[in-house]
Amino acid sequence: MNNGRTFSPPIIVNRGFGNIISNDKPVVAVDKSAASPFLGNAYISYTRFFDDGRGSVIFFQRSKDGGKTWSAPVQISDIKVGFPFVQGSSIGVGLAGEVYVAWIDFEDSGSAFQVRRSDDGGITFGPIVTVSEIDPIFDPSPVPGWDFRVLTFANIRADISGNFPNTVYAVWDDKRAGSSNILLSRSTDGGASWSEPIQVDDSRGGTQNFFPAVTVSPGTGDVHVIYYTNRLSRSRIDVFLAKSTDGGRTFEPNVRLTTKSFDPNADPTFGTPSSFIGDYISTASKGRSGTASVWTDTRTGQQQIFSATTNT
Repeated sequence: MNNGRTFSPPIIVNRGFGNIISNDKPVVAVDKSAASPFLGNAYISYTRFFDDGRGSVIFFQRSKDGGKTWSAPVQISDIKVGFPFVQGSSIGVGLAGEVYVAWIDFEDSGSAFQVRRSDDGGITFGPIVTVSEIDPIFDPSPVPGWDFRVLTFANIRADISGNFPNTVYAVWDDKRAGSSNILLSRSTDGGASWSEPIQVDDSRGGTQNFFPAVTVSPGTGDVHVIYYTNRLSRSRIDVFLAKSTDGGRTFEPNVRLTTKSFDPNADPTFGTPSSFIGDYISTASKGRSGTASVWTDTRTGQQQIFSATTNT
């Protein structure tokens, strides 16, 4: 209520129970569309691991009072036991308040990016729709000298500018080309059908591009995708940004956000080589134009959060 100067005590959305029930990788979205009947609703999705991690399912909850109270969990994905499993959910909210919840369904026979849509503010959801079959990226990273885990998560956002009606964007990292690239599929019918994936990054072949995050400008509908890459140095990491002004059909030449390439092994906290550099990177639209992005960076010798902004 005061722009982040102080915070309330923690509010429990859904309690876990040690390793028996663990609620993992929560993501939060807020309905910001002035055209939505659910303006101000807050939504959260997460993976519930149960039975000491042997089972998994994606759950969703909503709040209509600014996060003070939350609805009972809604089951979004099928329940998985052992391998296969589900993980890495994401939420997008459309112009009329449509809620899209996406996740990755990992299967031996073929993994998939999946999504469900709600038209009543997250009370009920339609059927599971497969956006695309995917080829999850290598884990850990195959770059010599690197040993950190690299996970394939879903990223989904929807247009609320009105410039690209009913358009929804799905973004993920994928190794179908032999090394990891950032792919995007778009829907122009509110998530009912999806285009063939296109490559977002313009990195040369053989480089590793991973952990994408996407945002859509509420003013212009421009699509921005950030990602980690070793395109400038085989053993060091940078963050680049790709921008589309035509509804995700094409992307402009990618631009560098980092001012210095960083060594993922610089901080020995998680071993040498490091087994972990954080599973998260994020970007958000900044007003009508531009972005604000954050990522994990080790240029100081420690894992710290760095940020950058763009104005276009």
